[in-house]
Amino acid sequence: MICLGCREKIKGNPPLKCSGCGHTHQARPPVVGINHVSQLLSALDSLAVEEIPLEDFEVIFDTFVEKMETLQRKWALDQSFLSPRLSGALQERFTKQFAELDEALQLGYQGVELVEAVLAGEIEHFDAAEECLVGFFRGVCAASASLLDQLDVLKQNDLGGQLYNLPSV
Repeated sequence: MICLGCREKIKGNPPLKCSGCGHTHQARPPVVGINHVSQLLSALDSLAVEEIPLEDFEVIFDTFVEKMETLQRKWALDQSFLSPRLSGALQERFTKQFAELDEALQLGYQGVELVEAVLAGEIEHFDAAEECLVGFFRGVCAASASLLDQLDVLKQNDLGGQLYNLPSV
């Protein structure tokens, strides 16, 4: 993970001081720990009470958007959602989890669009932007946990090796 303000690599638990820019990253409930979503939400909070200059917020936001775009390219999310790309053999077991990931990703994209609207002066979208970003975080966490549960079931039933014989996403 990187500091969205200066792009320096950071890791650890909050409070965490960035060696690049000196910013102290704090946990931002409901996000647990420090991640890119918590950094953006903290910056939004600071922007709302004018504790951060708009230019600094824009740097943080632009870096967050770059991270989202990298994710989009890596998983070809601009072409289609994840769940429809599951092979037939994987659809029965994993469609629900991948559909939940797709929904969470859509909240992330919507959150980015709403932050862009806020930056364009449409302050009334501030709460909705925050809600979408929190929903993105929660949705990705929940879907990932559910997916891991399904993978654990395969392992517990000694069926995990079957995944190696299946076409991937």
